[in-house]
Amino acid sequence: MATITADTLTLSQAAEIRDADGNRRYGSIDTLRRRVKSGALPREMSDGRYVVSRSDLDSMRDASAAERAFSELQAAAKRAAAIAPPIAHERRELILAILRGASQ
Repeated sequence: MATITADTLTLSQAAEIRDADGNRRYGSIDTLRRRVKSGALPREMSDGRYVVSRSDLDSMRDASAAERAFSELQAAAKRAAAIAPPIAHERRELILAILRGASQ
């Protein structure tokens, strides 16, 4: 059984944390419960309540942001491909080389 410390929060405490714009930093309590149940957010129990670490919350938030960014990039690439004229093999290879370099 875990105890609540300065580095841990209950799900309801985590759900109430806001960013500078007033948005929930980690999501609603329902979102946090879903992430706990799916295993995406590690947790322990304390007095019958889920307790999560701040570092796990931050990691979950960073992973969610990265996934959203990738989804947006993928959607933009599909839109660009749909309206682009046919691309010669040499140019396709150049584009791939540029993209590979960006990921390193």
